[in-house]
Amino acid sequence: MKKIWLLTAVIAVLVIGFVLVLWQNNKTFEFKDETFGISFSITDNYQKVAREDKQPSESNKLVAHFVRTDPPALITIRYETGLRKVKSLTRRSSVEHFMADITQFFPVKYQEYQFGSLEKQEVNGQEFVEHTFSYKDKEDTIKVRLLIYPYLDDAAYYLMIQGKEADLEKVAKDLDSLRDSVKFTGPKQ
Repeated sequence: MKKIWLLTAVIAVLVIGFVLVLWQNNKTFEFKDETFGISFSITDNYQKVAREDKQPSESNKLVAHFVRTDPPALITIRYETGLRKVKSLTRRSSVEHFMADITQFFPVKYQEYQFGSLEKQEVNGQEFVEHTFSYKDKEDTIKVRLLIYPYLDDAAYYLMIQGKEADLEKVAKDLDSLRDSVKFTGPKQ
């Protein structure tokens, strides 16, 4: 009789554990923007929102913003063109250009900028730059994880997630499903 109770208890614990794991796994949905030629999977706890581009430019375009509320985070996708001219002056590859640009301009662009890491990465044959850093926004310290993908010789895609410093570890992995599934076809002409 004790063995039956013990076996029942073990099975109940396993079933409850399995249900909890399934419940905590976020589902994803496919985002596709044919205008900018990008598609990827993103967890369904993010909502695409329309936001005004705070830095409008002919060469650096906002593709999309996604927000989540618990814990709060923002994913921003941008597309930039016109890099060939800048790179030809310095005679650097796209990756070298981004790495130098980050160390030179980010401390000026972001209030109380704090360097985290800067690495050249490759996933699924796609080379990119990954940069983590933090900055001050009003009273909060914002932590950022930025992925920069060169596209052809003249453009780049920027994928960024940011959130309050205390929350970023909880949401930084959300960028992984996006990174692992991203496909670039280039913008429509």
